[in-house]
Amino acid sequence: MSWPIIWTIITIADTLSGEDTAWVTVELVNPNPSNDDWVAVFSPAKFSSSTCPAENDEAESPYLCTSPIKYKYANFSDSKYAKTGKASLKFQLINQRADFSFALFSGGLSKPKLVSVSNYISFANPKAPLFARLANGKSWNEILRILHCNIKRFPSYLVGAPARTVGWRDLGFTHTSFLTNLWPNTGYSYRMGHILSNGSYIWSNTHSFKSSPYPGQDSLQRVIIFGDMGKGERDGSTEYANKDPGALNTTDQLIKDLPNYDIVFHIGDIAYADGYIADWDQFLQQVEPIASTVPYMVARFLLYWYRFTEHDWREGSEQYKFIEKCLASVDRRKQPWLIFAAHRPLGYSSNDWFGQEGSFSEPMGRDDMQKLWQKYRVDIAFYGHVHDYERTCPIYQNVCVNSEVSHYSGTMNGTIHVVVGGGGHHLGTSFIGIPNWSLYRDFDFGFVKLTAFNRSSLLFEYKKSSDGKGEDTAWVTVALVNPNPSNDDWVAVFSPAKFSSSTCPAENDEAESPYLCTSPIKYKYANFSDSEYAKTGKASLKFQLINQRADFSFALFSGGLSKPKLVSVSNYISFVNPNAPLFARLANGKSWNEVRLHGRYSYRMGHILSNGSYIWSKTHSFKSSPYPGQDTLQRVIIFGDMGKGERDGSTEYANKDPGALNTTDQLIRDLPNYDIVFHIGDIAYADGYIADWDQFLQQVEPITSTVPYMVASGNHERDWPDSGSFYTGTDSGGECGVIAETLYYVPAENRARYSTDYGMFHFCIADTEHDWREGSEQYKFIEKCLASVDRRKQPWLIFAAHRPLGYSSNDWFGQEGSFSEPMGRDDMQKLWQKYRVDIAFYGHVHDYERTCPIYQNVCVNSEVSHYSGTMNGTIHVVVGGGGHHLGTSFIGIPNWSLYRDFDFGFVKLTAFNRSSLLFEYKKSSDGKVYDSFTIHREYRDILACVHDSCGTSTWAS
Repeated sequence: MSWPIIWTIITIADTLSGEDTAWVTVELVNPNPSNDDWVAVFSPAKFSSSTCPAENDEAESPYLCTSPIKYKYANFSDSKYAKTGKASLKFQLINQRADFSFALFSGGLSKPKLVSVSNYISFANPKAPLFARLANGKSWNEILRILHCNIKRFPSYLVGAPARTVGWRDLGFTHTSFLTNLWPNTGYSYRMGHILSNGSYIWSNTHSFKSSPYPGQDSLQRVIIFGDMGKGERDGSTEYANKDPGALNTTDQLIKDLPNYDIVFHIGDIAYADGYIADWDQFLQQVEPIASTVPYMVARFLLYWYRFTEHDWREGSEQYKFIEKCLASVDRRKQPWLIFAAHRPLGYSSNDWFGQEGSFSEPMGRDDMQKLWQKYRVDIAFYGHVHDYERTCPIYQNVCVNSEVSHYSGTMNGTIHVVVGGGGHHLGTSFIGIPNWSLYRDFDFGFVKLTAFNRSSLLFEYKKSSDGKGEDTAWVTVALVNPNPSNDDWVAVFSPAKFSSSTCPAENDEAESPYLCTSPIKYKYANFSDSEYAKTGKASLKFQLINQRADFSFALFSGGLSKPKLVSVSNYISFVNPNAPLFARLANGKSWNEVRLHGRYSYRMGHILSNGSYIWSKTHSFKSSPYPGQDTLQRVIIFGDMGKGERDGSTEYANKDPGALNTTDQLIRDLPNYDIVFHIGDIAYADGYIADWDQFLQQVEPITSTVPYMVASGNHERDWPDSGSFYTGTDSGGECGVIAETLYYVPAENRARYSTDYGMFHFCIADTEHDWREGSEQYKFIEKCLASVDRRKQPWLIFAAHRPLGYSSNDWFGQEGSFSEPMGRDDMQKLWQKYRVDIAFYGHVHDYERTCPIYQNVCVNSEVSHYSGTMNGTIHVVVGGGGHHLGTSFIGIPNWSLYRDFDFGFVKLTAFNRSSLLFEYKKSSDGKVYDSFTIHREYRDILACVHDSCGTSTWAS
């Protein structure tokens, strides 16, 4: 007889020092397959396959004496398994501090019979610290940090089955540490470590959090509240009591919205493990992105009584006394918002089982408690337990005491009661009737968000877990039926919706057909997603729309791009809130201390509508800049010439930015790892097509709303004949710098040149679209900028401009013999050398190139990648591969050209301190480093004599 074989393949590319999860593929070959076959996951790998009777009414088959963590039917991903005997199943494993095995059972869940067991596998570091969780401490300026490590524990302290029997497994050891003396509302980073038996350390991932405000602090504060969530399996597998269908929806919605709230209260029924201990690991991993970042407060057995209903709360009990003391202790002048929370509804709920009892609450729930709520003027009381959402009027003794519904002002007269038990566990049964005190009910998964703007204004919002709405973008499907189809048909997007379909001649050499008198925002050929369109006349096209403050229409044209003929126009559509504030952008101001040093701030943008109501943007957050000279880790991104890309695959005029989304997405992924961005010209490549600016602003908003996004002026922002530009080209499409200078702030008045500080960096940003030669106004500005820096405090002096004023071996500069912008370095090199500029950056040329430290065409330092001591000259870097089409080619290899790359990418500078700088060139395609160097030096090295410059000092006068 041949036995089936289970192969397990770990699909992990690299071993991590702190592994939380991994995906595993189980390849199954079974000579006697059946649709009743199933594969179970066990940890520890050694298990008992004997059957044991159910031990409580929550247990579901299979009744094994060791409960599997989860399981899948063998035919889960292949309905032909019963015929072929072959299956491939993917499981997501959570590091549970033990090894794993996979077991094949026949007989279904009711009569399980073990067929085969796989080899054992385990995580590379099963003892890695896992599942960080934050919680508020006993004092306002401390926070608890909680983690798991692997130290043997025993089930003797657990009360009953299945926790002591089939559901038991080692929970590891929970460490609790107190982070004390925290400064309020300040960002901190942390990680968790464990000492192995060999004395080496193993570390978790690094997490960050913002410390809590002090009691009564008048700042923006946002709270999430829900109950009854449980856990979900991302791999589609099943575990005991698989009753949490909305858990992942709620979790994922909260993860997406993580920058927009400050603390979470999960008021009971947390993991729904119900004695199956492994489920706690699954839950902890599920919520770790939240719990490691904001305090995650819970209502559970043996915690703080004011949130608890599993012990006596009636008058005279110890808990009643505690609750009264808690409510009485608050100073409402400083803390006006008084919230009560418990798991079971002690207040009001019209859920059917409470309604049938006639109590409309937990029996004896509010008999005594309502006296306290009324006496101490509790604003809102929250409950879980009932798996739905319900909000009451302000109520006392079953009577609404305030007739308002949505805008309360003045005296409330009673407490609003809210059931918010739709965190993710299966929804309840039903409501009963509609009591007059029940203002809103919803039978869906969701949570509540409270926003305190100040001591006088509070916003209450109930949100569904399924549909986090945003007013910046939307996806639209255009269904097309055409009786006369052709492969030349195309669909255009217009905004405003009303447009002119007449043809107009091209107005500059950047324009590409179609030459319509109203340019479409973008377009797709009708056969874009269906090559059979020309035969069937049917197509379905998906477009991503950006809120552009106007309505939209879609138009079908025949005749291709060269001879467009309007066939049909769709109905008009618009965003719900076209006037919503959009596309937040941060920039360094003129003064470094306009916000508190290295503080973490949240903000949102508002607009008053004509009816007097407010409309708000999403909430964003940022960390304020270091003061000039501050010696902390500082990381800078620099690139030029990016443009925009269309995520829906459509095309727009001058569609020449194939790498824009690669660069943008790489920078979004790496957002926690840098502090400021310099985009040195040729920003959106709108070239007069103004809608493209909206597209670009939306594309980079995740970056610009989080870190300062500083820009330089390029030819595609500024140049136009007779407009005052140094050049007479038409590259700006008539914008003449007006759009860019309106949309992007720089710390200068009516000028695109400026200086700015970021800690140990001093930046001098030039405007190459205006005269920079000696004697010009800009030349004087640049010299003043370079001369003003105190190199003892700000050793890293950076020059940046759009056009290469230094060195580039791009073919057109090479053919001219200048290897730079004509007249570029004739005068500027004197300033770079005199003031010992470390690195000069340029765009304009769409590639990457780095020179040696150079002066007057001569390398003045023979080092290539590890510079120490006196540099003797300036390193020049072209980093114009931000995303616009790549340039033509290089010419030869000048001896000063150390590294060249014909690809999309950007530069990252990391200043570790005043003596050490790391330079990295990274490709946009993979974020990996392809060129790098370091600088190590002291202040005396900056003062040393170099070619043509032997000044005695460089500090500010």
